[in-house]
Amino acid sequence: MPATHVALSSVDLSILGLVAFDPDALPAIRAGQRPNTIDTDDSGILRHTVPLHAWPEGLWRALAGTIVGFGEPAASQVDLPILYAARVVPAPVVP
Repeated sequence: MPATHVALSSVDLSILGLVAFDPDALPAIRAGQRPNTIDTDDSGILRHTVPLHAWPEGLWRALAGTIVGFGEPAASQVDLPILYAARVVPAPVVP
């Protein structure tokens, strides 16, 4: 998979980490429950740049199902860069 990067909010990133840790949390998250973590900024600002290859594909597909406007991510024939096209960003420049 190419090193495509995706812009995530703090809540998105927390959901990704929570589902990686506890896959059983996914149905509650899809039903609208949000993770209760102290480091989660709920402003919705896309401040995190995360490479797609940093997390397993199944987690990215699970996350897409929680992002408003992304629709149902279950279609495995859709490539992740296409699924996340609205959030694809250039790789961060490291000084």
